[in-house]
Amino acid sequence: WLFRSLHAYSTALAAARKVAAAYQKVEETLMKRLTERKLNEALDEVIALFTPARWAYEGLLMNPNLREGKVSVELVTTKTRSQAEMRLNTAELNLIVLALYLLCGPTVDNPLGTVILDDPLQNMDELTSATVARGVSKVAALLPEGWQLLLMFHGEEAVEIFRREVPGSVYHLPWLGPIGAANGEGNGVCADTGRTRNAQDRSEE
Repeated sequence: WLFRSLHAYSTALAAARKVAAAYQKVEETLMKRLTERKLNEALDEVIALFTPARWAYEGLLMNPNLREGKVSVELVTTKTRSQAEMRLNTAELNLIVLALYLLCGPTVDNPLGTVILDDPLQNMDELTSATVARGVSKVAALLPEGWQLLLMFHGEEAVEIFRREVPGSVYHLPWLGPIGAANGEGNGVCADTGRTRNAQDRSEE
């Protein structure tokens, strides 16, 4: 019993150290990208893809800080140097976070090769949602080989917007839907046979 306990403790400790090392590597990589200012340039480009009438908005700049080994980022506007969270609404801040995930996610070692986004269109109006979907389609085409995006939507309208604009497959989670929506087994994932046909046709042209 004592041997098994020591072995379990040793395994857990090794796993914890591995996670800590990976976390430190991510912070070092992020700080390096922020210091080089390359992420600011890339962020501007992606946000321009995601925002309708981008010319009507101020640019954004990320100022990195490193305190006690921890990376923090201050997001400010380029013209007024105001804090972004004081100038932007919730939908615009969500859009920035989405852009950062798409830019940084594929640069980190990930055995699954998957960026998972939960309800990325929250608080966005229909025009912004459609613009984001078109932007995501362009960014997805540039993902490294073996990488994929997994997006989870909380409403049918969001699914339809992405179905029109982004090539991919649609799966329904019937156990979260109305009674009777599930398959014969009662709780299986249902592939949507009417998947993004229009978007896929455009990608093949």
